Amino acid sequence: MFERQNEAGISREAFLKLVGISVAVGELALFQKGIVRATEYLHNDSFSSPESFYPVPTHDKKIEVSPLELIFSENKEYQKKMEAILKKERPFLYTVVDKSHPISEEEISHIVLPHLVHMSDVEKIKDEVIFVNPEKDRVHEYCVSDLSDLFKIIIPIDKTVKIRSSFRDFYEQRLVYKQSSPLYAVPAGTSQHHTGLAFDFTNAEVSNIVDVRTHFENTKSGQWLMDHSWEFGFVPSYINGHDGITFESWHFVYVGKEIGKLYHELKQEGWEGDIFDIQLFLAEKRISVGGNT
Repeated sequence: MFERQNEAGISREAFLKLVGISVAVGELALFQKGIVRATEYLHNDSFSSPESFYPVPTHDKKIEVSPLELIFSENKEYQKKMEAILKKERPFLYTVVDKSHPISEEEISHIVLPHLVHMSDVEKIKDEVIFVNPEKDRVHEYCVSDLSDLFKIIIPIDKTVKIRSSFRDFYEQRLVYKQSSPLYAVPAGTSQHHTGLAFDFTNAEVSNIVDVRTHFENTKSGQWLMDHSWEFGFVPSYINGHDGITFESWHFVYVGKEIGKLYHELKQEGWEGDIFDIQLFLAEKRISVGGNT
């Protein structure tokens, strides 16, 4: 580059000085643009987040559109369903908890613990023993009714089906992670079990344990859960290696009947994503329309 410029008789020192001035001017313009955008943000409620006022380079940048974004943009029925979910369902049902979106002990104390109930106290299901360890039967109140209904249907199919694990605090998750493999457990703060909405199912056929080698999905109740749990608002979480976790046919998360139905319909049409994708998509859409989380 210098050789081409030097044809005009400009010295190397002068050329470098001019380059330095150009860079400085460019940086100043970029900084000023950021200040203007920041000022607009402070006086304009239309901005959805502080991140929106930072200037973003657009040259040579490809905008990636998620498969869900394409599906919803091309299908008005799905758009209506999404809008209905955002208006009706509680945001906590599509709040993601994973390695990229951890939950703190303080958050668990404030937004989860006050909403936990003992299933043994629930009238609809109190005559049934649905936990391997009845003392560990705390679940989030949002899923109590649908969980009770699910067990009323599945028990006649398999009387031995039970929940191996539901809510876990930080201490319990640390123990699970320490005693397991990263293929089957995640660190404390990154588990869906912290929400009280995640459940590990088991039965006598697999000795009431959860282990990939037992192939719970091939048991009668395991197959039924895979086929019908969405009708009660429950869907399998780890089907695509999310956070490095292997396929866990026993692990389900409650997202409510509307989101469960949406998940099922997308799967029926060949969509290859998982529930984490749907939760993130809904959360982003809620923020973009100015919803409270």
